[in-house]
Order: sequence, then structure tokens, then C-alpha cells
Amino acid sequence: MSDTEQIFSGRQKTKSRYRYFSVSSYDAVKLVTSGRWDLPDFQRGFVWRPSQVSDLADSLWRGYPIGYLLMWDSARGPADGSFLIADGQQRLTSLCLMFGEQPPWWRWRGVDRRNLSRRFDLRFDIEASAPPWFHCSFEGELGDSNGRLLRVPEILAHDPATEAGRAALRTIAIRIKQQGRCQALAEDRVYDALHGVCMIRQLPLCATLLGCELGDVLEIFERLNSRGTRFRRLLLN
Repeated sequence: MSDTEQIFSGRQKTKSRYRYFSVSSYDAVKLVTSGRWDLPDFQRGFVWRPSQVSDLADSLWRGYPIGYLLMWDSARGPADGSFLIADGQQRLTSLCLMFGEQPPWWRWRGVDRRNLSRRFDLRFDIEASAPPWFHCSFEGELGDSNGRLLRVPEILAHDPATEAGRAALRTIAIRIKQQGRCQALAEDRVYDALHGVCMIRQLPLCATLLGCELGDVLEIFERLNSRGTRFRRLLLN
């Protein structure tokens, strides 16, 4: 049994105040949309700009680390791996948008889901030879006469680790070429590009799971998001 399976199969009896685990980006989205990963009351709303969502997609596509998620085992529910998101909401919400999903907390927070989904409609520029490779809200802003901007959720809907998923990607590549799109690329290169984007599904996300009280969680959150930010700026300077 893997570390992730052990964490999600039940709460381990341990004196440690935190432990680490990893989960694929696809599984993280499913944990959010199923409600097993939820937001605590102290979390703010979604504030990222479209460019930040595009940058996150680019980082995942290049295999760059995107930082630790901070999860809280508040013991609020059954022993099924239901945790609260102490830090990482912006990244997890962006991941949901990349997969064409909407996090459940948008409903109870009264978010304008239709407008946000339209604003963060993520596309992959399959013919780009230099960044940016990903764009949000491109309609009316970027020309696409050659059909080179492909919807990321439609690509990520297929699992490149399965024969059926690879066959679906091949079908998409054939259809793109039959439609006269992506004229600068051969069919095999279109398929390779689609497959490369699909590999985002399998990338591991690293997380820290806290097993402490709310007061400690808030203190950790504050240090990561204020003092830690100033420290990082000092290092960059």
C-alpha cells in the first residue's frame, strides 16, 4: 500500500503534527470535486488572474514544481481522507478550471460560475515555438485563424496511460488535420503535443498534512503567506 493509499484509507495514529504525501493532479481535482477536499471558513475567495492560471498550466506542462499544498486533518468527518485546504486553494481551483471542473465551494459562496468559467477558458497554442503556450480568455484578444488554440479541458479528459486514452488523442489529432487546422504540424506532431499536455494528469503534487488544532493551523497559514513572502522577496532581491 502506497503512502497516499494509507492516508486516504483512514487516519493514522501518530504523534506527529504533520506528515507528507503526494497525489496526482488528476486525483487532486477529483478529491476537490467530490467534496473530500474542502475549504475552511478562513480561506479567502479565488483571486488569481487569468495569466496566473496560464502560468500554472505552463509550469505543470514543463514539469516544474508548483509548491506544497497544505492540508488540515480537522477530524471533522469520517476516516475517508476528507481534509480541509489550509493553503493551496488558488492552485487547486486553477487545476479544476484546467480540467473543465468547478470546485463545490463556488456554489455555497455564491460565485458567478458561468462568468469565471468563460474568463478562465484555458487554451493550448499547439504551434507556439516560444512562450506563452497557454492562454486564458483568448476570444476577442488573440487571432486563431489557423485553429491552433486547443481547449485544455478537452485534451485532459483523456488518460494517456491507457490504450483508450491514447486512441482518443489520435482521433483528435486526425480530426484536427482533416479540418485543415494546425497546418504547420504533421499529424504525428499534433498527437505528440496532445499527449504532452495530457501528461499533466499524472504529475505528482506534494502536500503537507497537518494534524494540529485550528489555532496552530492559522499561525502556520499566516507565516507561510506573510512572513514567508517577505523572506522570499528578500532572497530574490
